[in-house]
Amino acid sequence: MDGRPIQIGSYRHNVQDGRWVSYHPDGSLHGLFSLQAGRLHGLSVGRDRHSFSIARYVRGQKEGLSCEPLSSPPRGRMAGTYRHGRRHGAWVIDATSETVISGRYVDGRREGLWTSWGRSKTPTHETCYRHDRPHGPYREWDARGKAHVAGQYVDGKRHGHWVHYKESDEGGPTLWYAEYRHGEAVASRSGPRPVARAWRGPLICAASAR
Repeated sequence: MDGRPIQIGSYRHNVQDGRWVSYHPDGSLHGLFSLQAGRLHGLSVGRDRHSFSIARYVRGQKEGLSCEPLSSPPRGRMAGTYRHGRRHGAWVIDATSETVISGRYVDGRREGLWTSWGRSKTPTHETCYRHDRPHGPYREWDARGKAHVAGQYVDGKRHGHWVHYKESDEGGPTLWYAEYRHGEAVASRSGPRPVARAWRGPLICAASAR
């Protein structure tokens, strides 16, 4: 055996058609799925040592609710909906035991606000997306939930005014300011300042297609 799953099912006109089952080389169940004229059609369920997957197919394309493993990390998984074979609608990504990411896809691309949540169920990152690229306001917090970084992206690159907040060696708050143009820092300075407004209130992303 070469380590690949063993498949058992039916053919019609020399093409896979109907219900199929696959097994790991050790005999444990690998998956249950159906095909129509050689294309996945209907409910498909798969499993391995670390995760499982479930999806509905229509003539070879995913449609509706799906739960699938991440390629990395091995125990990560994501769940959401498909439309015509593309991720579309709300998705939740369980990247690790300590990080959960939520946001929306539109025709396979990230759009609008995406939020990363830490173990304490508080936000660690907030990013606005347009056409699958960071675009608009961005902010993040440190492991203690304190303000850390805030700024703006334009077409995936840092642009404009950015602020980094941290504790100084003397124990007081310090802000480091940087000005970016198309991803490159053109000026910076630092000094003690109160927490900037960038971390207050909800993050507002520009309207995008639906």
